[in-house]
Amino acid sequence: MEDYLKEQGYENDINEQRLHHEIYMSDARKVAPEKWKTVIRHPIKKV
Repeated sequence: MEDYLKEQGYENDINEQRLHHEIYMSDARKVAPEKWKTVIRHPIKKV
């Protein structure tokens, strides 16, 4: 991911105030583990 960000003119923007976010699209109580879906939002910034 680091290489791709660099190629596109971005860099990671994770610090003590800005962390990644996980959004769980599936209810773990109702869906089989192999069908779980999660969106991960990773902060980046333009260089």
